[in-house]
Amino acid sequence: MAQLIIGVMHSNEELLKEVKEKLEKKFGELKAEIGYDFNFTNYYEEEMGKNLKKNLLAFKKEIKEKQLAEIKEYTNKLEEDCRIEGKRTVNIDPGYLTKKELVLASNKKSPYKIEISENIYSHLTLKFEDNKCTTTQRTYPDFKIKEVQDFLIRTNSKSL
Repeated sequence: MAQLIIGVMHSNEELLKEVKEKLEKKFGELKAEIGYDFNFTNYYEEEMGKNLKKNLLAFKKEIKEKQLAEIKEYTNKLEEDCRIEGKRTVNIDPGYLTKKELVLASNKKSPYKIEISENIYSHLTLKFEDNKCTTTQRTYPDFKIKEVQDFLIRTNSKSL
């Protein structure tokens, strides 16, 4: 069993609120949340605009790791439902957190990702040992910052 973590990138707080409500309706109550400016790349700017924010949502209800592909299919549909004039307004990436690792789901194929369903891949993002994070060569920049790693370590503990 693992902790469900979902990252929601957005530029509109009202839209974030709507997306969170849908996610909570589907996956249950939040355990913890962190928000931060997403200024690590301009990759999403053309489609989603500037001044992007990202919120990491940790859910109370645990999931089985094998559910990740099914959850990604749901979040893909939610992204589609939020499109305006063909452009994404949110980017929603689910993952799971265990005592040993953070694995995120992705639609982008890459040699270092493992296909878990048709066009859905798992991406080992962080490793954990003794309440410390270790990045991989392919860790996304926002998961390298101390604030995010500390949040994940706290979320992973029983104290929340």
